[in-house]
Amino acid sequence: MAKEQGSRNVSEVTDRQMMEELIRIHAQAAGESISSILRANIEIGEPELQEITVREVEYSILEPAVFVKTCLTSQVAGSLVLILRQRDMQVFLNELMGVDDLPDPDFVFDDVAMSAAGELMNQMSHASASSMAEYLGDTMDLSDCQLVLSDGSQDLALVIGEPKDAKVMVVSYTMKIKDMVESEFIECISSTAMDSLTEEMQARRAACEKARQEEEEAQKRALIMEQNSVIGQD
Repeated sequence: MAKEQGSRNVSEVTDRQMMEELIRIHAQAAGESISSILRANIEIGEPELQEITVREVEYSILEPAVFVKTCLTSQVAGSLVLILRQRDMQVFLNELMGVDDLPDPDFVFDDVAMSAAGELMNQMSHASASSMAEYLGDTMDLSDCQLVLSDGSQDLALVIGEPKDAKVMVVSYTMKIKDMVESEFIECISSTAMDSLTEEMQARRAACEKARQEEEEAQKRALIMEQNSVIGQD
């Protein structure tokens, strides 16, 4: 999917279309990574994007939730926060340990569970960052994940590190785990991260346009040389 989308003429798409492609590539890489790690089929549906303020982000349906925060590094900056159900994270951990049991309502996220969940999210996040970097033709990485459990009172603004009236891109996903558990989760991309990614996309567009123009000039020069050669032979 990433290669197919990456082959499109970047100069012909808008910033919004490029962002949608980037998010799709990001989501596909995350799904493939976690499926590979867990050796289980994890399907992530098409992302739905919405730009709202931090205070307007609604995630009560995911409570009790777990926030997974990472920070973009290298050529980009800003924060990303995944919000998943704690139940779904427990399913991931069960798969990681080879346990087929359904989520235990009395399960406690102790230090061991949080450490395992953090490592799982780290591997998934770094894989998706690498795919985004490949699409942008630049370097990109993420800091290690910071996991925060929510009991319904956790403030997203504190987690993402943005004011409540700051703009945030909210990406909604559906998720199917082993064709059994159907769920959903959201990802919040800070305004700082959005601005940074937009700059990278514009730089890629400019680079692609420059390469296209250089190729056209080279073709013109080659054609002129060929025509001159034919004239010289006459």
